[in-house]
Amino acid sequence: MVISGSNMDGVSEVSFGAGIVVSYVADSDTQITADIHIADDAVTGIRDVVVTTPAGSHVLDGGFEVVAESRQAFSPFTPWFWIGLILFGALMAFFLVATREKKPEPKRWSLLPPSYEG
Repeated sequence: MVISGSNMDGVSEVSFGAGIVVSYVADSDTQITADIHIADDAVTGIRDVVVTTPAGSHVLDGGFEVVAESRQAFSPFTPWFWIGLILFGALMAFFLVATREKKPEPKRWSLLPPSYEG
């Protein structure tokens, strides 16, 4: 995250509140690059960003928000579901065709002798 402002020489602390660990580098008098790590149990909500320098603390009210991690609900109707369903259907059709019982040839009845070719 990049924090921009003025008079940021000698930054001694950057804070986003409880549950957030911040490591930072003052790139210049006007910019700080911060790397933040939010704890799993951090309270959600809007936070103030506090930058402390020898000249005092500078607060950006509501400058950061912690939101709960959203997890995608399971849905069986994904492309892999449909691919699997199609493959299963094709496999079942193959086995049904391959294992079906063949019907015997119908018997032909005739009053003529078998040697008759007419």
